[in-house]
Amino acid sequence: MVLTKSQILNGINETKERYIKSKDDTVALRPLSNGEWNKIEEIENEAIGEYTTTERAKNRSRRKQIQSQMEAQAKINVKETGKASAKAKIEAVFLSLDNDVYKDDPFTRDEVEAMGRRVFDEIYDQVRIISGLDDDDLEKEVKDFPEDE
Repeated sequence: MVLTKSQILNGINETKERYIKSKDDTVALRPLSNGEWNKIEEIENEAIGEYTTTERAKNRSRRKQIQSQMEAQAKINVKETGKASAKAKIEAVFLSLDNDVYKDDPFTRDEVEAMGRRVFDEIYDQVRIISGLDDDDLEKEVKDFPEDE
């Protein structure tokens, strides 16, 4: 059986109860859409500074050996990058908590920002998991990455 369009799109509107250890209770979250995650990534990338690369190549002969040298330079403001990352996480948690369960008493961005660090981090981790951005996949890719021998 093939999924219908409404079944595919309905996933982001379905809330999921997720256990939050620091509160010893559950919270209702909804997964974020691809478009929402793209916006989260844009917020994170706002603070990235300049990154330039240059490559110089010397051709020793027409058929053999090309020497090349790559230079990269990056200017990253760590303080601004940290702020942007925090802003992106707040937005992700806010969007996930914006669901039918809390429609009568919705969360504000200020309330999300005022959450305790531990509960906030647990909720953010759950948002990533239910949205399909599980870090286990990344860890597996890093483990399987071929090393230079």
